[in-house]
Amino acid sequence: MIHHHYKVCKSQWGIFIDFYGDTGEFLNDGSADENCTIITVSDNLHIIFKPKKQNGSQYVYMHPDDYSFIVKGILQVADLIVEHSPYQSTAVIFNECIYSVCDFQKEGLTVGAMEWAAKAFDFECPKVNVSFDKNRNQYIFDD
Repeated sequence: MIHHHYKVCKSQWGIFIDFYGDTGEFLNDGSADENCTIITVSDNLHIIFKPKKQNGSQYVYMHPDDYSFIVKGILQVADLIVEHSPYQSTAVIFNECIYSVCDFQKEGLTVGAMEWAAKAFDFECPKVNVSFDKNRNQYIFDD
């Protein structure tokens, strides 16, 4: 299992997200868990979100509301994933994502997913500038 801890803290509060996942060959043979959500990015890249798990007051599952932010991050590094992957058809598997709602902003999932992929496939992650808007009390992510 590949773990990545994403964090940004430029104010009184920060964003802290732990990603846990795997990579592998995508087999389109129906062998994936029927409860998984599979998103096809291209013929040779697929994202698999594992079924929910709950653990106390933390979100330790891949919530469907979070998928679009994670997919956006993977899309931004899709070419790098395919280039560095040893697989003909690559599966990017997200097992769980842990965060506290007190230290969270959904846009952090995008950058965190990019960084997780860079770690998993051993490439340099494109830089995303992050600033804090005090008036809006939120982080601003430059695409």
